[in-house]
Amino acid sequence: MLKNLISYCLFLFSMLCISQNIIIEGVVKDYDNIPIPFSNVTLYDAENDSFLKGTTTDELGFFKLENLETGSYILRISYLGFDEFEATYTIIKNLNIGIIVLEDKVEELEGVTIVAKRPTVK
Repeated sequence: MLKNLISYCLFLFSMLCISQNIIIEGVVKDYDNIPIPFSNVTLYDAENDSFLKGTTTDELGFFKLENLETGSYILRISYLGFDEFEATYTIIKNLNIGIIVLEDKVEELEGVTIVAKRPTVK
């Protein structure tokens, strides 16, 4: 009887360990549907905004964050020349976000004045 009880407890404990392996995955692209390789993907705790995990996208813009627990997270994706993407997710099982489109960061410069001088001697 004791052997059966121990085996049942071990079985239940192993199921709890397996259930904590949650994955978040997705693809990062630009407005023209071109993958953005090597963009920064970071995951923060939603309660205290502390850093938990980070990765970069591959050549096809795909990313995967593994070994997560259930809870609320803030996902931030950034790349030079694009606006930062930020979203909050409550995770209870594996999550495939799908395609995330980063918008171009547009900055306007002030006008430029060009001044030219002619030589005094010709």
